[in-house]
Amino acid sequence: MNSKYFPKIVAGLVVFVAIVGLHAAVDLGSLWIVVAGALAGAAGMLMPEGQEQKSLEGKPVQDGKHSLEKKRHEPFSKPAPAFYEVPTESLQGIRTHSKHLKESVRVSGQQRQEFYADLDHFYSTCKDVVHEWDHLAADPPQENKVRRILDVYFPETCRILDDMPTATHNQAVEDFRASLAVLQSEMDKVHQAIMQDNLQELKDNRTFLELEFGVLRKPEE
Repeated sequence: MNSKYFPKIVAGLVVFVAIVGLHAAVDLGSLWIVVAGALAGAAGMLMPEGQEQKSLEGKPVQDGKHSLEKKRHEPFSKPAPAFYEVPTESLQGIRTHSKHLKESVRVSGQQRQEFYADLDHFYSTCKDVVHEWDHLAADPPQENKVRRILDVYFPETCRILDDMPTATHNQAVEDFRASLAVLQSEMDKVHQAIMQDNLQELKDNRTFLELEFGVLRKPEE
């Protein structure tokens, strides 16, 4: 039933029932039914239409100065392609190259500790990035850059150091660490962007859940 005609119908029924009651108390004659119908119709015509109730589905939900469209969606959804290849073998290659350099390059003392620490830090960052590959799969330029670091630049840098004579290892390691610092900086940028993306997803999901369940934040939040 259309809600805007509801007041008209109610008014007509009320008038009709009232006339039926009056006819039962005082005989209005054989034409009472005609009179009742006419008066009920007139009451319905004169009654103003009600406002049509609009659906609330899909309307914005106000929250202070901002409004968010309340949609039915899965939280933490990511815009990654349906199929993408995670470079797990490339990550294993980073570990293998690092292990080989630790065994073959002859340095000692503080230089050795810093050399090992740089290799471990680079591998750890690469591991974190690879484990969040769905973010990169949605950003082809960044994905391509990381793949080249994993598959080309780092292996080639390791090869150059590995080919150096043992007598030059002290200086060669410093040159290697300088090159590795460039790669580390690029991987750090990618890793930081992924972390920011994850934090934003958490914030978006919190807002979604608060709107979904009507939770009000405390003023200090």
